[in-house]
Amino acid sequence: MSDNRTLAIGVASAVVAGGVVAYLLRRSPPPGRKLNPFSAKMAEGVFAKKVGAPTGAISAALYFSELPSTAELQALLRDKLLSFDVFTSVFRNGYWVPVVVDLAAHVVEATVGSDAELLAYCETEMVMPLRNGAGAPLWEVHAVRNTGGGRSMLLFRIEHAIGDGVALNQVLARLATDSKGAPLPPASYTRPAKPPKSLPALLLEGLCAALKYAGSPMGRFDSETPLVPARAARNPLRFTGRRKIVLMPEHGLGLIKRIKEAATARQGGRRSSGAASYTVNDVIFAAAAGALRRYCLATAPTEPLDGCLVRALSPIAFPRKPDAPLANDWCFVDVPMPCGLATMAQRLEASHAAFAAIKGGPEAPVAKAFTELNCGNPSWMFSHAAQQAKRPRRPMHPDCNPNPTVTATLTLSVTLTIILILTLTLILILTLTLSLSLSLSLILPR
Repeated sequence: MSDNRTLAIGVASAVVAGGVVAYLLRRSPPPGRKLNPFSAKMAEGVFAKKVGAPTGAISAALYFSELPSTAELQALLRDKLLSFDVFTSVFRNGYWVPVVVDLAAHVVEATVGSDAELLAYCETEMVMPLRNGAGAPLWEVHAVRNTGGGRSMLLFRIEHAIGDGVALNQVLARLATDSKGAPLPPASYTRPAKPPKSLPALLLEGLCAALKYAGSPMGRFDSETPLVPARAARNPLRFTGRRKIVLMPEHGLGLIKRIKEAATARQGGRRSSGAASYTVNDVIFAAAAGALRRYCLATAPTEPLDGCLVRALSPIAFPRKPDAPLANDWCFVDVPMPCGLATMAQRLEASHAAFAAIKGGPEAPVAKAFTELNCGNPSWMFSHAAQQAKRPRRPMHPDCNPNPTVTATLTLSVTLTIILILTLTLILILTLTLSLSLSLSLILPR
C-alpha cells in the first residue's frame, strides 16, 4: 500500500510540474518594456486622489524669436521624439505598451500678447493634467506664439515616469543641433572614481545610512525657521494650487566654474589624496544656502541661525550608458544645508564635504533601495505625509526643541514590508516542513 501511495504522489507531482511548464511555455510574451519600481509608481500616481496633487509632469520651456511652423514641428517630433519607445507607448500594468500616436493631439497651439502672459501661461499649465490622459502617451508640446514682440515658446510637458533629467537630456540632444545645424553628440555621464575604502568601513557606512533613513520619521527634525509654515497651518497633506515660477537672471556657467576651480586650488594643500574636486553643484548648493540664510535673517532678525538644522532633499542620479532606454535611475538624499554658517567660504566647504561623503559612500544606493521598497506600497500610505506635531513655537538657537515634522510614511511602509517578508518566510518554512514530513512519512517504512 505504501508503494502505491508513493507512486501516485510521484505521478501527481509529475503532472503538476508538466502543467506548470506548459503554462510557462504558452504564456504570452510581455506586452512591452517593463518599468522599474520608481517609474511605475510615478506612472500610477504617488499620492491618493484626496491630496489633490498635480501629476508629476516635467515642464521645460524652450524660447524662440520665431517658432517653427506646425508642419515643421510635427515633422521634427515624428522623426526625432517618436524614435524613443516611451513617447509611443502607454502605461499598462507596469509595462510600456506600444500604441499608434495621434501626433496632432499632442501638439497644443496658443497665443499670448506679452512676456507676462507667457509666464502666466506656464504657471497655469504646469499644474494641469495632460490633455490626453492616461489613454495616450504621457507627453505634450505647447507651441505658444507671442504677438506682443517678445519671445515665443515651446513648452514640453513630459510625465516624470518617462524618465529623469539625465534621461531627458538624451531627448534634447536628439532634438537640438549646434549653432551650425550639426547634430549634438550623445549625452554621456561618468562619475569620478571613489576614494578607496575598506570593506568594514563601507559596511559600517551602509548600516548607518540604513538606520538614518529608517529612523528619519522619528527625528532628528528640522529647526523651526521662517522657511516652514506656522504650526497652525500644518494639516494633512493637501495641494493648494499655489505654485509660482521664479525667474533667475540669465547667466553663464563661467563664474560658477571659476569659483569651484579656485576653491579646489585653494584647498589643494589641505585635502587628502583622492579627495574629490569641488563641483558646480557644490557652488550652487552653497549659494542657495546663503540665500535662505539671508531670507531667514531678514524675516526674523532676532532669532539667530547658528546651529540650526535645515535640510534639503537633493536628487542624486546614477550613471548610465548614453544609449540606455529612458527611465528613472535616481533618488533623493537627505543633505544638510549650511544656513547657519556666516561666510560663503564656510558654506561652500560644508556643501562640498556633504556631497563628497554621499558620492564616495553607500548612502545613495541605500536611499535608492528604500525608495524602491516604498514604491511597492499602495498610494494611500503617502496621503498622510506632512502631518505636523502641534507644539509651542521655539527660538532658533542650538538648544531649541526642533520642529518635529511627523511623517510616518517611511516607518509604516518599512514596518509593514518587514512584517510581510517575515510572514511569507514563516509560511514558506512551515510549508516546506510539512511537505518534507509528509514525504518522509510516505517513503520511510513504518
